[in-house]
Amino acid sequence: MRKYLVCIFITTLTASAYAITTTPTSCFYNPSPSDTGNCAIINRLITCGSAKYYDCKTCKDGSTPTEKSVKISSYETITYNDCPLSFEPIGGECPSECPDRLAWSDVSGTNYQTICGGTLLNPSCAYRCKQGYYGTDKSCTRCPSSGGVYGTTAGAGATAITECYIPAGTAFSDTSGSGTYTGDCYYKN
Repeated sequence: MRKYLVCIFITTLTASAYAITTTPTSCFYNPSPSDTGNCAIINRLITCGSAKYYDCKTCKDGSTPTEKSVKISSYETITYNDCPLSFEPIGGECPSECPDRLAWSDVSGTNYQTICGGTLLNPSCAYRCKQGYYGTDKSCTRCPSSGGVYGTTAGAGATAITECYIPAGTAFSDTSGSGTYTGDCYYKN
């Protein structure tokens, strides 16, 4: 009789230990989905029941993904990088000057960029200055030069001359002599 009880005890202990270590997941992870949501580049699509979570490397609108966590059950939380919603205009097409709704585009022969914005019913163009220029909308001025070298900006969209600078390591030559900038040299009013 003792042998029989010992065998049952061992079998029960083994089954309990197995159940604890193999907790099932309620989500499916797809590393190469055809549906990428608002991701320009996707890490994976996480499907939990009818809910979908897009884990993005980069966003279609050029923004940086935001880390989010969702508690799926008492034993499961998923973390993913989310991108904001982009939209498709319902009431009209974007103007020909700014056909792209997802990324800023350079306009040939100008010193500004465009993107399609506005509302869903009335899409319109938005403008910002290219890198190396400052201003608002289409009124963009090139950063001033110093020692024969034009300044630049950290990126597109600078609005003030004080965002212009000559990058460190740039050589210059003027009436006072020549040299190399040892640090970024910003324009001051």
